[in-house]
Amino acid sequence: MKKLSYTVRIFFGIIGFTILFLLNFLYIFLALGFLSLGLIVFPASLLGMLDVIIVTTDLGLPVLAAAGIGFILLGGGMCFGTAFVCPGSLKRFHWFCKGTEWRKRRLRDEKA
Repeated sequence: MKKLSYTVRIFFGIIGFTILFLLNFLYIFLALGFLSLGLIVFPASLLGMLDVIIVTTDLGLPVLAAAGIGFILLGGGMCFGTAFVCPGSLKRFHWFCKGTEWRKRRLRDEKA
């Protein structure tokens, strides 16, 4: 029975950590995408207000500038958030591996 619980832990651990690291990957690129969008939209809307370039949009240029600032703040905050999210996920993975090694050693000692 203990071998079955160890195998189930390994199986669901692999699935769970695969999903966790895929979500981390998605989080990082979403943060970079929001930051990049803000860095493109905000200066373009300012240049549109100064009549340097022509910006064609359904939104007004001040609204577009506010959205650009919002995307810069959101993307920048998410980029700073990766400093906590990624090491936290790695720490969780480390503790999972440590607990699994402990269970593996305990299972091996019970057989002997």
